[in-house]
This record gives sequence, structure tokens and C-alpha cells, in this order.
Amino acid sequence: MITGGPEPNLANGRARGGIPKRTAEAKAFARKFTDDDRWAKMINFWVDNPEMMPAGVFTTLMHYRFGKPAQTVEVRGEIMARPYMGQTTEELAMHARALAARLDVVVAAKLIESGAGGE
Repeated sequence: MITGGPEPNLANGRARGGIPKRTAEAKAFARKFTDDDRWAKMINFWVDNPEMMPAGVFTTLMHYRFGKPAQTVEVRGEIMARPYMGQTTEELAMHARALAARLDVVVAAKLIESGAGGE
């Protein structure tokens, strides 16, 4: 029986939903570092001299400071999640046979390539 109360600890000893200590420290460092006035000067230097910017440093600092950026995809037009919806049983069986035939051809080709074609 589940009762209301504190979440059980995970195997590593921290509470469920808590962030690891190292992540918290990295976030605190990133916040302190990017809130410093010298950060703007460093950004301007990197814009003028991109070859001097260490790979991934800017991205990592921004990730820890502001969180992972949202990745959105804009979709236009109609999306058909179930392309075979509304087809009869016979039509579905025809598609299944066609896919099975294509699979047989691919498997046979791979067997021939590997020399296991039963020759």
C-alpha cells in the first residue's frame, strides 16, 4: 500500500527528483560566471576571435545557466499517424505481403554478401 509521504531515496542515496550535487555546483558556477561583468567582455573577445573560443564552453555554460533550450519542430499540413487506417483487411494483407517480399529480398542479399547463401 502506498501512502502519502516523502519520496523514497534512490539507490545512490539522493531523493527522487533531486539534482546531483555536482550538477548543482555546476549550475551555481555558471550562474556566478555569466552574471559577472567580465563575461560580456569575454563574449566580445570571442566574437572578434572565434578561433580562441574553446569548443563547447559557451554551449555548456549556457546549458547550465539557463537550462536546455527547447527544440521545437513546426509541422505544416496534415500528418497521418496511421497511414493504413480505414483500409480493408484485404488491403492490409496485400501491404503485409509486399513488405514481407521486400524483407525476403533484403535478407537474401545480405546472406549472399556474407557468403552464407547456401552455395
